Amino acid sequence: SKYLALSDLHFTRALLRAKSSLNQLLERVLPMPGMIKVDLLPIAGERHRLALMLRDRHDGITPFGLRGEGVKRMITLLAELITTDRSANHRIILLDEPENSLHADAQHLLREFLWELTSNGRCQVVYATHSPCMINPIRPEQVRLLVREKIGDTATTKLVRRSAAENYAGVRTALGISAADSLLYAPVTIVTEGETEVRCILPLVLKLIAAGIEDLDDAEKLLG
Repeated sequence: SKYLALSDLHFTRALLRAKSSLNQLLERVLPMPGMIKVDLLPIAGERHRLALMLRDRHDGITPFGLRGEGVKRMITLLAELITTDRSANHRIILLDEPENSLHADAQHLLREFLWELTSNGRCQVVYATHSPCMINPIRPEQVRLLVREKIGDTATTKLVRRSAAENYAGVRTALGISAADSLLYAPVTIVTEGETEVRCILPLVLKLIAAGIEDLDDAEKLLG
């Protein structure tokens, strides 16, 4: 009712602001700048009905419903995330395999975007995944490992109560992440020449941390 009462000029400006806000959020979760942009258009001049159109980087315009499943999933998820980001209440977001239909780059960005949502302290995000891209090796404490087992005559799912590092190792193995994959998935990769250099890395990193060198805030998480 608020927007229906606006003049044509102010209604157009409101649509432009909404479009700009949505496109800024899209930039955070899509792997390439300008890959997808949103257009909001009134249908036959009716303000209470809007068409959601998607514009690609070649200026091709497609109705939302005709895009691929990965793009539709990301934009649908944004609707919930926008609401969460602006809510004053504590919220829990539960997602089942949010990486489906997304390629690896988009999965990495989605994972970090979900992490950012929790930074205000009012939101907790829990998701189930079968993708190594949705697990950040620098934050093994975020991983929870569930196993299926039978207790007596009852089949149940049990939370494995082990240290975060052990849980991460188990999940990493289950997802088939090998040492070679670390070159692709690790936020930091260190290549050494031999055993002597390996032994020197730990005290060297500890000295750099103690010296207050920038960009090493998370280095201690890697030392294990």
